[in-house]
Amino acid sequence: MIPPYPNEEIHRLRKEGKINEALQYGKDALQKDPDNPWIKGALAWVYYDMAKHNLDNTSAFIEHIEEIIKLGLDEKEKILYDSLGFLIGKKIFRIIRQKDFPKLPLNKLFELSKQMHFRKPGDAYSFLFKAFHSAYKDSSKYIEFADWWGFENFQAKDYEKEEINGEKSMSIVERAYIAYAKAILKGEPTFSGTGLIENPFDSSDPSIKMKVNKEKARDFLPKLDKIIEYHPEYQFLLYYKAKLLLAIDRKDEALKFFIPFARKKQREYWVWEDFIDFFSDNADLHIAFYCKALSLRTNEKYLVNLRQKFAAILVKKGFFAEAKSQIEKLVQTRNKEGWKVPSIVQLWRSQDWYQATHSISEKDFCRKYLPEAEKILYQDVPEEIIVVSHVNKPKKVIHFIKDKSKHGFFKYFGNINRVQQGDILKVRFNGKGQDEYYKIFSLRNAEPDTTSEALKKFYGTLNLIPGKNFGFVEEVFVPPYLKIKYKLNDGEMVKGKAILSFDKQKNRWGWKMVDILDD
Repeated sequence: MIPPYPNEEIHRLRKEGKINEALQYGKDALQKDPDNPWIKGALAWVYYDMAKHNLDNTSAFIEHIEEIIKLGLDEKEKILYDSLGFLIGKKIFRIIRQKDFPKLPLNKLFELSKQMHFRKPGDAYSFLFKAFHSAYKDSSKYIEFADWWGFENFQAKDYEKEEINGEKSMSIVERAYIAYAKAILKGEPTFSGTGLIENPFDSSDPSIKMKVNKEKARDFLPKLDKIIEYHPEYQFLLYYKAKLLLAIDRKDEALKFFIPFARKKQREYWVWEDFIDFFSDNADLHIAFYCKALSLRTNEKYLVNLRQKFAAILVKKGFFAEAKSQIEKLVQTRNKEGWKVPSIVQLWRSQDWYQATHSISEKDFCRKYLPEAEKILYQDVPEEIIVVSHVNKPKKVIHFIKDKSKHGFFKYFGNINRVQQGDILKVRFNGKGQDEYYKIFSLRNAEPDTTSEALKKFYGTLNLIPGKNFGFVEEVFVPPYLKIKYKLNDGEMVKGKAILSFDKQKNRWGWKMVDILDD
């Protein structure tokens, strides 16, 4: 006999752990009153407990979730749906922890989730997103999933960085926008129709021709713009915006957005390789970008593919000695790591030019190309001519003067190797200095014929101050260390170069000798 309130009896049996009895009781009650929402709700919780009990049994888990869907519950059952959101999310994470995890159960859970009425936005809905994001982030299914879930449903805390193993990582929102952009750029399998263009970022499977959905890229860009505007700290979104613009043939605009990102990541080798996409028809610039990438401190095992691409360009241009140096390094690394040497590399090594050629220094070859790469990165920042007034080698600090209005110091580690007082350099400053400290974008030696208003040549008679180890050649101050270094005497004719210098004691500008010049 069914009591007046069978849902209460179902809940009682369930809470006592009598799941099978609760299930059978609920089925019998529902058969007698098939439209009773209270019985359906109570029975759904029984199936929920059964699914929870079978988290490690994928087929049983899915079967129990399907039974809940068949009940056709009202969308007001928010607590149940949110509980299911957490449960399904937990199941997804268990599935994807497996090596070569199965895809069909994930797709089935996705289809079932689309039939549920989760609270939006909400903790359960965000957790479900994280689970499916982890499962689909490298899949062609990602766009379908993300469009269903709706990025407008993120909670405020989803925009904040997450802490994983004690370290801060990207927020789930930033990761979501990146994954969506990557899915667009990965493209779709070729089919006849409109709105598609050739994908410049080829599929890893050469048998499948992929194309970027141009319409999808255009629709996504305004959403990307909005998140970039409100969250400029999401650095990688600029990168993907540039890639999307490039994919829809807005190359000049793409470069404008790529450059600010590249400046922040300029010490990453792959950034310079990415520049090649923006200058696809300029082989000389390709060499410059590869040279710049190889000038950075990077573990060789990450560079084998880059060196192979670089070698291919060098071989095509007939730079055989330069190509051989790349091939030798990539083969050495592949052998060390136990990796196979590609057939094209083996072919190069068997050819006559390789056998007859001696490799040359990569640094010597690349030195002349580096300024061309840097010029692209800082094309809107002019180079300024400065003179080195002092070098602190242990701290890698250069003190400089450009003119009476601009002087100070900056760190030069990684920018230039040999520098001394009186050298003329070309530098691109990163903004204005603070307390005479400047940050720089680029630094190089100036051409031999470069002049500066802060440096001049002089010739005249040395007048030493009586009883002192210093003196003057007209208005040029000769400091003690140079008088001693060059064994200069009073009344001697001195030819040298002098740098503009500020005398703090006298509070005025003057000239100070920095070196002598040969006759």
